[in-house]
Amino acid sequence: MASRNLSRPICITFSNEKGGVGKTSLAVNTACVLALRGWRVMILDADPQGHAGLRLGIKKDHGLYDLLVRDADWREVSRRVSPERYGIPGDVLPTESKLWVVPSNIETRNVAGMVAG
Repeated sequence: MASRNLSRPICITFSNEKGGVGKTSLAVNTACVLALRGWRVMILDADPQGHAGLRLGIKKDHGLYDLLVRDADWREVSRRVSPERYGIPGDVLPTESKLWVVPSNIETRNVAGMVAG
């Protein structure tokens, strides 16, 4: 495993203006693999459809909107994902989850207008 500098987080972004190209699937699968390898991973679901959270068993919620518009604390909006949701069936699962999600919902589409200027 590559060495980790824990003082500097790594940000991986999957973006494309076109829908249906696999951004959410790629982001969720990448996050799951990194978490299984021991990395602490947080997914910020910026899609108003909220499918990243749904895929991991987290219901749609106003987490990202609250974080960016209502100045909520990270602890209020992040949801820990159970290793059973992202582990490989039959493998030994980690005892502690390394994966969190900041969920999204339809409110997220209003973020740009609320934080601009």
